[in-house]
Amino acid sequence: MLGLDPAVVEQLASFFRRNGYIRRLDAVRRRTQGHLYKKGAEIRLVAESELELRLIQRLLVQAGFRVAHPFVKGGQWRQPLYGVSDVSRFLELIGESPKGKLAANRTPLRSREPRTRMAARKKTVAMIDRMTPDRAATALANAGKEFVMLFKHGSVEVEFYKPNGVDRQKPHKRDELYIVAAGSGVFVIDGACHSFATGEVLFAPAGSEHRFEFFTPDFATWVIFYGPEGGEAH
Repeated sequence: MLGLDPAVVEQLASFFRRNGYIRRLDAVRRRTQGHLYKKGAEIRLVAESELELRLIQRLLVQAGFRVAHPFVKGGQWRQPLYGVSDVSRFLELIGESPKGKLAANRTPLRSREPRTRMAARKKTVAMIDRMTPDRAATALANAGKEFVMLFKHGSVEVEFYKPNGVDRQKPHKRDELYIVAAGSGVFVIDGACHSFATGEVLFAPAGSEHRFEFFTPDFATWVIFYGPEGGEAH
């Protein structure tokens, strides 16, 4: 599909590879059972919440697919995609072979520009008076960047981060906690997608591929780095 945002393809691929699956037409049973055999070619994407279900449906629409009625099975939402044509096009779009294994033309993660927030830091940074989201947002605006360090002591560093439209971060050398100060969206880590909202705590181990997607314009988060490079021992 011409002009399709690579981020849409990437998100659909991550949902499918997380816990999606294919239901294929059994030609023998179709031939022997005739109209009694109801199963056909189908892909099912599994959502962990209604918010995630709506995200999946929006991605499918953006990719040009017809959105069928979802249903609940095993306590989880299932979003089906029916028909040989749509199933084949979906698998081709995300770089999967018809057997569900990765194809050679698997869609790569889009390149992300490196961030320099870990560079050239002082050993100690005094805490600002009353470290509230409003105060942090003011400090961020004064810095004229997407992130600002607010406190550092020993191995602990506290930052405030508000990406502008796209999160371009790369894996970090140390363990990292996010505490969402405002907004909502989807947290992608090592290919898995997790919806989040204000007040939630998210964890990214050292070296993990992670970023924020589909976040609201007011999204902002506290960032806490701690421990040695390479992360804490398991």
